[in-house]
Amino acid sequence: MPHLAWAVVFILTLQVVLDLIFRQFIPRNSLLGHDITSVLHYALLTPFFIAVHRFVILGEVTHHYRLQWDDRRFQLFFCSAFTLFALSRLALLTTMLPKHWMFHLIAIGIVVAVCALFTRVTILFPAIAVDAPGANPARAFEDTKGHGWYIFFLFPIAFLPSLLLLAFVGGLIILALPLSGRLLLVPLAALTALVWLTLVVVLASRLYQSLGNRLNQPI
Repeated sequence: MPHLAWAVVFILTLQVVLDLIFRQFIPRNSLLGHDITSVLHYALLTPFFIAVHRFVILGEVTHHYRLQWDDRRFQLFFCSAFTLFALSRLALLTTMLPKHWMFHLIAIGIVVAVCALFTRVTILFPAIAVDAPGANPARAFEDTKGHGWYIFFLFPIAFLPSLLLLAFVGGLIILALPLSGRLLLVPLAALTALVWLTLVVVLASRLYQSLGNRLNQPI
């Protein structure tokens, strides 16, 4: 799906540029201001996520990028992703509280809870993408019961080789090229993000195919 892939590379590159622009106008101590572009980012990438899920699970090929705001599948997918994103930002609220060990402990607890939630609802997203009849969080929790640690460690292990390679190549570019030459990092970061996003979607799809029993049963 080359046309879809290039559309995503453009979106990812645009996000980097928008982030740089927003940093000039949004105060450093802004709690959620810098996340404006992230919300737009998730919305624009949702068609890509759905298309890759459907390709892996159903073998359906999407030839062109289509942003359909009124599509129920798009709305369910994006709202679910946005909910996880919003919950992940709760830890930032603790930065507004007095510096105390108790608040640090609360922040750690929130991060752990969000990570646990993510591992348990990961297979919900491919279920939504393929219109599974039982696609809801409760069914996802039932299907992933007893598999939380496996899912949790699966993603970082899959990312480790490419992360080390990116750190090595990025370090060479920073050391070898002047400041203007470091602009090469922008398209490199976009291409790397494309690979990582695809890997996440493929892993989630395979997990859904392996574990998604209740999700495939009518409610």
